[in-house]
Amino acid sequence: MYSSDEMFLFSFLGAYLGVVCLIGVVLAVLSIVANWKIYTKAGRPGWKCLIPIYNIYVLFDMVWETKQFWIYVAILLAYYIFMGLAAGVSGIFGVIALLFGIAMLVWSVRLMNHLSVCFGHGPWFTVGLVLLNTIFVMILGLGDSKYCHLETVFVEMKADSEPEGKAEEGTSENETEAESEETVDSEEDLDAEKNE
Repeated sequence: MYSSDEMFLFSFLGAYLGVVCLIGVVLAVLSIVANWKIYTKAGRPGWKCLIPIYNIYVLFDMVWETKQFWIYVAILLAYYIFMGLAAGVSGIFGVIALLFGIAMLVWSVRLMNHLSVCFGHGPWFTVGLVLLNTIFVMILGLGDSKYCHLETVFVEMKADSEPEGKAEEGTSENETEAESEETVDSEEDLDAEKNE
């Protein structure tokens, strides 16, 4: 039947595929747990990460806005339509499909950037989310990152970008105005007492 070399090869391939499948299952379970934690950190029910397409809608709602989800879906549909047209005919349809593919990539990177910013991380974390998504999603979900809605993040960034001297000057001007009003009031009180 089979020689010992062939049996060894089949045994090795079987064991190798078994280990690869086991690693894939473990990574899939860890990814689901991490996504569940990300959704619960954002105040959403964790089960929403399990439903295909709806999980992306909820992710857009968490870190961006739902209007951007519908733009993403339109780009995705246009990409597949033009890919189908390009399969039968080469030329302009292939180029248009490529452009829609690039637009999908840009929207995906922007989504990962918004996710990174909402959890208090910077642009390098976005690069990690794009290139090593499973690992960086686990860092977000299972780590100590805290969720902050994007609008709040932009307000905080705007407040941080204002020069400190300007904020202090505004406070000192208000204090100076209040002190001058108190001085005027006290002078009026003194004049009233002298007249009596």
